[in-house]
Amino acid sequence: MRRIEAPIWKKYITWQTLMAVFVLFEMLAMCARHYNTFYIDRLWPQIGFPLTIGFAGAVLSRAYIRSRPGMRWLIAYFFWYLAVLIINRWYLAHEFGDFRVVIYRLLFVTLVCYPLGNELVTRRKTARAVFGILTGAMAAMSGVGLFCIVFQTHWYAPYQHGAVGLLTEQYTGLRLYLFAHPNIAGAALMLTMLLCVYLWLTAKSRAAKVLHGICFALHFFALALTVSRTAMLAASAGIALLPFLWVMDRMRPSRPRLAWVAGIACAGLAMALCFASLNLAVWGTGKLVQVPAATAQDAAPGAAQSTGVDLLSQREQLGATDLLSGRTVIWDAALRTVAAYPTLLVKGATLERLMLTIHSRMPQASEFLHLHNSYLTVLIGMGLPGFLLLLGFLLLLARCSLRLMLHSEASLGQRFLPAIVLGSLIAGMAEPFFFTGGYFMDRLFFVVAGMIVASAKGGSPWKDLSPKKNR
Repeated sequence: MRRIEAPIWKKYITWQTLMAVFVLFEMLAMCARHYNTFYIDRLWPQIGFPLTIGFAGAVLSRAYIRSRPGMRWLIAYFFWYLAVLIINRWYLAHEFGDFRVVIYRLLFVTLVCYPLGNELVTRRKTARAVFGILTGAMAAMSGVGLFCIVFQTHWYAPYQHGAVGLLTEQYTGLRLYLFAHPNIAGAALMLTMLLCVYLWLTAKSRAAKVLHGICFALHFFALALTVSRTAMLAASAGIALLPFLWVMDRMRPSRPRLAWVAGIACAGLAMALCFASLNLAVWGTGKLVQVPAATAQDAAPGAAQSTGVDLLSQREQLGATDLLSGRTVIWDAALRTVAAYPTLLVKGATLERLMLTIHSRMPQASEFLHLHNSYLTVLIGMGLPGFLLLLGFLLLLARCSLRLMLHSEASLGQRFLPAIVLGSLIAGMAEPFFFTGGYFMDRLFFVVAGMIVASAKGGSPWKDLSPKKNR
């Protein structure tokens, strides 16, 4: 009896593929939201929110997905936040529309992005397409930013909600804006730059390697000129994982203990060289490009006019002076708020009312828009239970990352994926961009986290990720 083959469209148009397209679209749209209110006012409530609920429902309806490692942590993490809203009675507030935005973002990263990462492990072409489009988009934006620096001009978004080019910030001087604040752009460039390395390592053709190499170079120079030191340190730490893996591959079979020492030493050296190279790019650009005062206009929040100085010479890049840029002030205010009102550790302050709660108790912190720390944001916004749920997930992710890094049968590119997690965890110490779904970087973090956990727990094409007996 002749077998009837299914239509070819059923092979490619699956719910996983549709979810990948939706996540990709949402990540690109999140970049656009910094200069276009159409996303928040029209696109998200009519399309993004309903689709997020639909895909999250599809994930929860499948028992084999719910039982995957990490899913229970994230399901509990999301539903605990719903409990925080009820405990604080903010669901009765007239600003409930703001709460819906945060609920949607948290639902998106926990029950859409992370499960998608699990699925992408066995769909490598889809994964490469998603990552390639993301890195290509950021490379194009970086190219525009470098063009604006060389030709001393700016590209403005509609209604001047943002700009591309050098702008002067009140406290830190001239920095490269890519429609968003340099710290936001720097964190995004850090992750996509590390993603370029992953794509280069896993590319099969020479043309693809050349393309990913060009994208990496554009990311590198744009990241340097944002002068986001947190992102630069995080990127350097992620890059340092590559020589560590290379040394471990060659020394571990014969000298396992010495391999760890040599690998860590090489990683430290590589991190220092990468950070020095980023600073050298800043210094060199400052010597080559002189920016007159007329080009440094007030075109973004927090910007101020310049007095005609060398490019980026205001910030002491080659030193460690004031590395935290006053962040300790808001951290101290946040911790003193918790000490004065310990019930925050139980019920949280909600992510929407987090800063209002701190400002009302510590007025000296009112000049800050956020806590400049992802971990403190979760601890105070979601209380200690939410923080412990996140910590449980991160410990699982760390264990799976180490297991994947040390698996000799996985390719070098696959074992480099934890570099993105490492960079994210470091950046989260000084920025609020992770674990709450509010930024592009958080979404990419959870997709990659899903890939790592699925690979290390046996969901990858490799048959066995357990250590061999003779190892």
